[in-house]
Amino acid sequence: MAQSIPKLLVDYAWYADGQGKIGQATSVKLPPFQQVMEEFTAGGMAGHININMGLFELMQSTVTMAEYDPQIIKLMRFRNGEERSFTFRGALAGRGAVESLVVKMTAQLSGFDPDTIERKKQNTLELTLDISTIKMERNGEVLVDIDIEGGKSIVGGVDMRAGINDALGI
Repeated sequence: MAQSIPKLLVDYAWYADGQGKIGQATSVKLPPFQQVMEEFTAGGMAGHININMGLFELMQSTVTMAEYDPQIIKLMRFRNGEERSFTFRGALAGRGAVESLVVKMTAQLSGFDPDTIERKKQNTLELTLDISTIKMERNGEVLVDIDIEGGKSIVGGVDMRAGINDALGI
């Protein structure tokens, strides 16, 4: 079996509502992709199984900013139906050509947490984004494409809700 060097994130950029925040986002925590599973057991079964309920847990992303950016703070005023776009773009390098990792989200800024203010210390602002759509691509290949309100859940090119949406007439 051939060993390969993993592609590592060597740099990234973050964009909020169409504005580049180069040099301002000190860290970005992408959301976990956690499916809702229901434990099930019934007579005659030798144990429990999990049944996929066709849903994802609430998806949130957190971003730490190096300053109290007024443009970002003002994004708190938008409500349901007025979500804004947020994009993470990463460069992955190892052996071979550099590859891209792009995560595009529409989300609401549901909260921000100013760091403790101290002299001679960088003060940060941690943002919490509640995600309604997310698309993850690596080198142009779509890995995940989820639209929570639209009932779309495509993972690895497979429509995970096709049967459910057919049954509902959607």
